[in-house]
Amino acid sequence: MNPRVTVALLVVLLALGGYLYFGPNQAPSGGGAASGAPGAPGAASKSPPTADPALDMFTFDDRAVDRLTVTGSSGQGVEVARSAEGTWTLQPSGEPADRVRLSGVVLRLSNLRATRRIAEPANLADFGLSPPAVTATVMTGGDEERLLILGTKAPAEAGTYAMKGGDSAVYLVTNALAQDLERLVTEPPREPTPTASPSPSPSS
Repeated sequence: MNPRVTVALLVVLLALGGYLYFGPNQAPSGGGAASGAPGAPGAASKSPPTADPALDMFTFDDRAVDRLTVTGSSGQGVEVARSAEGTWTLQPSGEPADRVRLSGVVLRLSNLRATRRIAEPANLADFGLSPPAVTATVMTGGDEERLLILGTKAPAEAGTYAMKGGDSAVYLVTNALAQDLERLVTEPPREPTPTASPSPSPSS
């Protein structure tokens, strides 16, 4: 056979083999769709995390609250009552109370949610809960009672330790609520005195 014909045949065979090996029908490395790509198996979006119901301390209608009592560690306390018309008064004097302050505190108590829960605390004194710093009692419907006990602040001002009536766990609640309850004791929520408007100066 002519050597030139032999070389030409070899070149054609090599070219054909290369096409079959590297051609368009060759599957990409790893085969199939990339993991996590849209439409690929297992690429479904993650559902948002659900709230932990164990952190819910109180859930009640704030409009149903008719009495709130807050007592400090020294025994000093304040008691307020709300009439059917929504008017707050200090007890037992009947002096008008600050509706804005009290409504704000009651609203936060009605949806109180902790940021942390310690199911089995070893020593309540370590959390400032024995004896407590502040005790708040909320009455709804005249006979349903909810008790909140506050202790000391957590390290790094992360919150205030608290307990609720009938529950041995220790919770961590916002410092803002704890401070507002403490302030009800130290600064009773009397109705603000209207600021008198300055008298107009006589015309010259």
